Amino acid sequence: MKRLACLFMVMCAILNMCESRIVRRQTRTDSAPRKACLGPSGYCSGGSKLGVKCVDGFCECFAAGYNRITCLPEVDSCRILPNVRGSNAISYFRGQVVSRNYSCSASDNINYEVHAIGNYEGSVNARPPRAGDTKVDIIKTGSLTKPLVLVFSSYEPVNWILNIPQGISVHKILLYAYYIDQSSVKSSDGSDLSRVAVRNRSIACAYGSDSGGCYTKKLLETIKSKYGPVTSFAGSYKADQWKLSVGGGVLNSISATTTKTTTTTSKPTTSSATTSLQVLPRKSCPYGYCSGGSRLGAKCINGYCECSVAGYNRLTCLPEVGSCQILKGPRNSQATAYFGGRIVSSNFSCIASNPRNEIHIIGNYEGNVHTRPPTAGNTAVTIMKKGVVKEPLVLVFSSYEPVNWILDIPTGVSINRILLYSYTINKSSVRAKDGTDLSSITTKSSSIACAYGDDSGGCYTKDLLNEIKGAYGPVTSFSGCYKADHWELSVGRGYEQGSTPIPKVEPEPTRPYPGGYTPQSSPGYYPWGKSEPTHVAPASTMTGGVFVTPGSKLHNNITKQQWTKDDIIEVIFANTSHQQGLLLQLRNEDGSEYFSVDLNKQGGIIVSFRVNLNTTFIRLSQTYAAGVNFADNKLHSIIIRWLDSGKKLTIKADDYPLSVLDVGMPPATHVRHGRPRHIYVGRNETMGTSEGFSGCIYQARYGSVSLVEQMHKQSNGTTDGRPLCSIPSALLNMTQPNGTYMYTTPATHGATDHNTASSTSKRPTQTPTTATKLVPSNDGQVLFKSSGEFIVPPGVTSLDVICIGGGGGGRDNHARGSYGGDGGNSSFSFYLSAEGGKGAKKDNSGGEGGYGTVASGGQGGIGGGCSAGAGAAGQTSGGGGGLVPGSSTHPFCGAGGGGACGAGGQKGKSGPGGIDRRGRDGGLYGGGGGSRAGGRAGGGGGYSRRTVSVTSGETIRVTVGEAGYPYYAKTGKGIVVVAWGGPIIPTKGSSFIPKTFPPIPSPTPAYVPVPGIDESDRIRCRPTSWCFGVSGFDAECVDGFCQCSTAGYNRYTCLPEAGSCRILKNRHHFSSTVYPGRSNYSCEAQGANQNYELYVLGAYQSDLSTGIINVDIQLSNNGTSKPLVLVLSTYKRVSWILNVPQEVTIKAIVMYSYNVQSSSVRNSAGIGIATEKIRKYGGYGKDRSTATMLRDIVTKYGPVTSFAGRYSATRFTLNL
Repeated sequence: MKRLACLFMVMCAILNMCESRIVRRQTRTDSAPRKACLGPSGYCSGGSKLGVKCVDGFCECFAAGYNRITCLPEVDSCRILPNVRGSNAISYFRGQVVSRNYSCSASDNINYEVHAIGNYEGSVNARPPRAGDTKVDIIKTGSLTKPLVLVFSSYEPVNWILNIPQGISVHKILLYAYYIDQSSVKSSDGSDLSRVAVRNRSIACAYGSDSGGCYTKKLLETIKSKYGPVTSFAGSYKADQWKLSVGGGVLNSISATTTKTTTTTSKPTTSSATTSLQVLPRKSCPYGYCSGGSRLGAKCINGYCECSVAGYNRLTCLPEVGSCQILKGPRNSQATAYFGGRIVSSNFSCIASNPRNEIHIIGNYEGNVHTRPPTAGNTAVTIMKKGVVKEPLVLVFSSYEPVNWILDIPTGVSINRILLYSYTINKSSVRAKDGTDLSSITTKSSSIACAYGDDSGGCYTKDLLNEIKGAYGPVTSFSGCYKADHWELSVGRGYEQGSTPIPKVEPEPTRPYPGGYTPQSSPGYYPWGKSEPTHVAPASTMTGGVFVTPGSKLHNNITKQQWTKDDIIEVIFANTSHQQGLLLQLRNEDGSEYFSVDLNKQGGIIVSFRVNLNTTFIRLSQTYAAGVNFADNKLHSIIIRWLDSGKKLTIKADDYPLSVLDVGMPPATHVRHGRPRHIYVGRNETMGTSEGFSGCIYQARYGSVSLVEQMHKQSNGTTDGRPLCSIPSALLNMTQPNGTYMYTTPATHGATDHNTASSTSKRPTQTPTTATKLVPSNDGQVLFKSSGEFIVPPGVTSLDVICIGGGGGGRDNHARGSYGGDGGNSSFSFYLSAEGGKGAKKDNSGGEGGYGTVASGGQGGIGGGCSAGAGAAGQTSGGGGGLVPGSSTHPFCGAGGGGACGAGGQKGKSGPGGIDRRGRDGGLYGGGGGSRAGGRAGGGGGYSRRTVSVTSGETIRVTVGEAGYPYYAKTGKGIVVVAWGGPIIPTKGSSFIPKTFPPIPSPTPAYVPVPGIDESDRIRCRPTSWCFGVSGFDAECVDGFCQCSTAGYNRYTCLPEAGSCRILKNRHHFSSTVYPGRSNYSCEAQGANQNYELYVLGAYQSDLSTGIINVDIQLSNNGTSKPLVLVLSTYKRVSWILNVPQEVTIKAIVMYSYNVQSSSVRNSAGIGIATEKIRKYGGYGKDRSTATMLRDIVTKYGPVTSFAGRYSATRFTLNL
């Protein structure tokens, strides 16, 4: 067995098959991320200045004035963080919000309001340096009660242009820059600012991060010595516009953030239980070798491994026993693996059904250590109760290396049997985190050495599944990976189709969502990529709100029995324009610990708490959705959760983005907001009678404690004279996340106009009501056009379901390497799925149609010089692989994109409920995309339909397949249609708008730093792992970035390199500069050539209509002691004009050009210069020709000194 394990590790190293690609848990952008050390030596930028060291793979800084974890400056209460969404200033470049920025906000300066803004550069970066403009729009968001001081900093010269509104007086302006003589500050209206402006070069640059050589900490300390602590700091590397808030408010950049905060879409995966073979991921065999050998019956067939031994899927070579069909990396597994706090993305899992038992298997090859001789590593297992747990509950754990399995078992979960398998069984163990003795229910065995999903390396997952099946029946789930130190396992999924019905079990009192839905996984990372839903409390408690006046308060005591592990707080309020007051507060007995949700004086939501940790009090105060006024007489819902043992806090209001706060608690500390004894709404005893909330509170609860519900238990519909509010129409129309629950209200209500002496404004009309009831809709239909979830209505046990996969993309034959992307799979949990159509292929074939249980999608056509017709979803006619697009008569199935040869074109026909689209666009839903100029068209999505048996109240995951990307013409995305109380009616549409969520995102891979290459130098893969623009360079997507293997190109940037000349985009080198200065490519390798100064200049064409490109040669220092060789490259005809000083002698000039005969090289006097002409396009830095030219030049003259290139150029400057 040990020999097999060693052989497995060797083969993994050779074939790179078992790399555990690990991704960071998703966090919001304004948390404090850690910076990984670079390379095997553990390099961290910043050096002794920051006191930086590599600790456990991450950079930590120990110099005073820098945060140890983030290595960013912190001076007094200004703690700089990257990418904070709500700050005092927002930066822009070319009209887009700059996503990478640094900021802090503070409030401890009692004498001045001081705002500092820093760029490294403005709108330009030129040599010799010249100033670029940066506009600053000052916005007054509150009252200025202190003198205003503005500070601006840059390294490159910048003209700061201030747009100062009327009513704002600037007390002092401080200007810092390395190029201070070329920098300036002025008013946009021409006002003289010289009397208040002070210029200083003592601080070269300060934009937030000092690891590259800037001095943000020094700037903050300098400001403090002159005017006190800053009110705010904001900085970014490059900006041509800022918006600055003064007077106390902050700006909200959530809706404006760009690519860094936008989630990339990828095609969803299919449920493992009903997936067709065609959709399964396959293992390629580029060298004809397939691991697993005779044990799996593995052979290389047509470039892919296929396995013939029973118990292994023929195409994936992964185990399948009964309905457990193991897949690699599906997102719908019962368990999530972590290592080092990061999600393990390379994993194996299945979900199946067992009508008698609930059985979950988790397997590692090893835990958190790997030593010789073997020592046990720890793997924690957090068990989360997701619904009703079947009994008996059996848990199975497997590993090869010794592992101590540590189980965190929640209250209410009873485990009947634990089975432990390991090759090193005597050193392995299983125990409860709370110390509960598990020995009586644990059985240990070494009969199966290891089982983590993939048996090609020598493990025995299939044997384990069969052994468990023989003893307990089929498994409910299997989850495995090579290495993990933590698992999160969900138990209690409900009852699968065909199982014996059981009596209905009411939800636990503390469960906040219908259907047993409980957010899980990492903080702010909700299941299936969705945000926390805004929902309404069960209608049984929603009998109207309580009207609160500023002088009144609602109060109730909380007993120890009412403390909850859910840690959820919910507030629903309306009918207020009063910008103040307490929405909800929890307090301990003496008031030393509290948790509050308040409205501030701008109508914003503030969440604050104070909690005691032994001898230390931890405080936090955070404004949510800064700049939004919630005191607008409208209905608002707030949900707050504590996660990760209380170390994370999530805030969600209405449809605004989820905010996740790291509250800075010590590791391994289980934190709660105290142990509350009191709950308040409106105000508390310490607040004045005029400081309270005014309006209607419809829900105010902590766990199961609801003040509103307590008020309704009072008689006569009033409490201490406070009337009850009727449920407003907005709340009546609000649905649960699946939209299947509706509120009904009695037709007649009394109306009372309530005016109180404590307010001069007229109060909204309040209506006492009888109890509003939550009733199911007897029949209905919903169309899911994006992924989400469906909660089965009360009393419903049968659903009619249609799934249509997304259409495949067609190819543009004019775009080299631009093949079509595959459509995504659609599924209704494990009940039903439909495969997406495939994109056009490299081998001159149209995309295959996706598999469906009723009808598969049509094959994409081949144009043969014309535009091919695409396949339809659930195709019933047409198609055939040529110009004729596919059609379908099945409901909601979209036609294939049209084919054409010349003017006009043929069109397909969509089925009932489907939508035909113009020209080559694929129809909705699932139609394949057409092609262009002889390209191949995409295949249509599969069509599946089935009547499924469900349980009332069950929460069902819905995945809608995305359209295939890339594509030439638009492709049709998929759809899932659900009906109850009758069959699906194509002409009916939705009975309501369902609660849906964005397509399931792939977890963003952690960026693996490459020495000398920034993240911005690399090309991110497009959706469906597509490498756009470099597909001709043997590019593949690795960990979210394109990597190229073509000789002469850098693996990570996919740009040419020759020796020490590594071409990068938008770098500015001293030796050579190209104009215009953007979108350029360059390298510099001074001293690499011992014989020549070899300069290479490249352009596709001149940027001037005259076809002229100037070359200015300048001497610096002592000039050059070696002969000068110039290489000039263009594609189109160009007249090169060289401005050469008399002291410079040019040894040789080599000109590459496709139009070499009509191109020329002259001096500034117009005299031709002898030139070696080569009729070949040499390239400008990005294209394939550049690598070929550099290789030829290096062979003849030696290493390149400098390269500079751009698509269109007017001038180059060489500094010798």
